[in-house]
Amino acid sequence: MRRLVLVIEYQGTHYAGFQIQPGRRTIQGELETAIEAIVGEHVKTYGAGRTDAGTHAYGQVVAFDTSSMYDIDVFGRGINSKLPGDIRVISVYQMESGFDPRRSAHSRRYRYVVLNRTNPSALWKDFSYHVAKPMDDQSMNAAAELLKGAHRHPPFSNPKVKPSHPQVIQSATVQRMEDWIVLEIEATSFYLHQVRRIAGALVGIGLHRISIEDFRSLMENDYNSGAAPVLPAKGLYLANVSYSMALDKMDVSEKRKIANDY
Repeated sequence: MRRLVLVIEYQGTHYAGFQIQPGRRTIQGELETAIEAIVGEHVKTYGAGRTDAGTHAYGQVVAFDTSSMYDIDVFGRGINSKLPGDIRVISVYQMESGFDPRRSAHSRRYRYVVLNRTNPSALWKDFSYHVAKPMDDQSMNAAAELLKGAHRHPPFSNPKVKPSHPQVIQSATVQRMEDWIVLEIEATSFYLHQVRRIAGALVGIGLHRISIEDFRSLMENDYNSGAAPVLPAKGLYLANVSYSMALDKMDVSEKRKIANDY
């Protein structure tokens, strides 16, 4: 058996999330159907992250095992030919059998996109969260800085969460690009609705509805506060999953071996 790894992107608008759910359309379900049509055998896929309904991705990593001996370059084209247009395979690698896209990951980076102008967008309505009033992106970035570091209890997560290890938030930034305000946050792992709740609190900062001190308190003590609402999934993207080295460096396919001989 070969373990193949796909990097995929998708629009989550019309899906009930990544993970298979009986009777519902999901990214994983569509992907497994497409792969099985190409390899002619049952497959089970394993994703690096279980994105929620409506959440998008341009760096999701998915693994599956197959006995098919198609050349690795054929898989991406073949699977894409069977997928709906809002899911696409970007690259394909062959890994050692022990590679697990979730457990082998060192970090995940998410992006939350806010359109900050008076009028909403017809083109970006399913891909961003609209805020009409001007926001203070510098204060938002200052608050985001507080998130960095190790947290025994993950900030803005359900108090029932009992992590076995501290959550390490490696970076958290807010940047403005014309009418767009973008939160980028990278950590070892994330919890249900955590990034969307962080984004909600940061919007509160940007609108001067809450202070930096309020934000600091919300990080630890006030999960259910209306000051940190869960923003809609449509503005959230799984941007990247990082491993001990780049995926192309871990590739053990024949194509990689040939390249190493030159």
